[in-house]
Amino acid sequence: VTASTKVQGWQTKENDERQILTVELLNAVDDQVTVEVHTEQKLDEKTVSIGGYEEGGAARGIHALDVVRESGQIVVSHGSDLSLRVTDQAGVVRIEPDEVAKEIRQAGALAYKYYSPAFTLSVAVSDVEPRVRVAQLVNLVIGDDELEVFSDLSYTIERAGLFEFRIGLPEGLVIDDV
Repeated sequence: VTASTKVQGWQTKENDERQILTVELLNAVDDQVTVEVHTEQKLDEKTVSIGGYEEGGAARGIHALDVVRESGQIVVSHGSDLSLRVTDQAGVVRIEPDEVAKEIRQAGALAYKYYSPAFTLSVAVSDVEPRVRVAQLVNLVIGDDELEVFSDLSYTIERAGLFEFRIGLPEGLVIDDV
């Protein structure tokens, strides 16, 4: 937890279906202050609810309490080995990258604006599937009692790495060498 003014300390406590973070400031503030909260959570599910509240009141994101109004921007980014797909959205508007606040702007990220904490934004997370292309050169040598097949498979792999190749062979073909 950091702030644009001096922080005396902070603490969290469990309350119903959410945690409450209390940030104590060294001096009273009567104009504007920015509080930055960094969190992390293990990603157990393949669908992530990013913000808003559930019907029972449980928070799905970080939201200010005891305020007259809450609005903001959300930027969703991901690692190069993952892909995201929006599965549910309500009460948020997609915005262009140049509309995103400089502090959270990221290339290639999804960006949204909300005007009330009563919104829903969920994304499905999945591993990036590799895109594989193959160019094959085949040399057939026909002998008196044997057919020899020499096949060169040149793979081009994009987006993600592969740890194995599966190759289909006709029944009865004996492999001499790979």
